[in-house]
Amino acid sequence: MTRDTIIVCGSRDWNDVETIDEWLTLMCKPGRINRLVHGGCEGADRIAAAWAAKAGLLGIEYPADWNAFGPSAGPRRNAEMVKSEAERTWRGVAFSYLSLKAITGIGLTTGTE
Repeated sequence: MTRDTIIVCGSRDWNDVETIDEWLTLMCKPGRINRLVHGGCEGADRIAAAWAAKAGLLGIEYPADWNAFGPSAGPRRNAEMVKSEAERTWRGVAFSYLSLKAITGIGLTTGTE
């Protein structure tokens, strides 16, 4: 199976469009990535979805079921994205303000490809 997918998740209050644009442009080399999976929420998800549309990628939304799961709906949805898309995922990236006290900047994993 081709690993042609990026999974994006992040804070609903994320509003730094430039940072998401820069990271996704860096990660999504033409011909390598065809799909961007996200949760469809305000903030990082919607910014990433808009970037994918501009870049000509297929955007795939995994909405959270807030009525059924309450506050745990977001993490449950993120786990489902990873589980369902595991065979096609090349990388995942999270944009969050929650960890800025502990780290400066956003981490990007490196691989063998």
